[in-house]
Amino acid sequence: MEAAWSGIRENINKLESEHAFEDEWRKAAELHPEPKAVQSITELKKQTEGMEFTSLERDQLTKDFNISSRVIHFGFECNYHALVFFDDAKRAWKVIKW
Repeated sequence: MEAAWSGIRENINKLESEHAFEDEWRKAAELHPEPKAVQSITELKKQTEGMEFTSLERDQLTKDFNISSRVIHFGFECNYHALVFFDDAKRAWKVIKW
């Protein structure tokens, strides 16, 4: 099972490092529930409330949300998740993984 988890982590890390387009993220997560766009700062805070961020990091998340064209929550196998911030070209520029 560890090998499967490792492969999933590697795929997510690859998408992140390549600043992959939204379509590539969708393909990687296509066997899982439909990715959901984060529509508001309130929703962003709710999705990240259990994560350990400093108040400065939380402020930065708000700024990052405001300058992104879209923020989407993707689910993957083995309960992996990624909150992906996209630019106007639909390329990932920031990824929060858990």
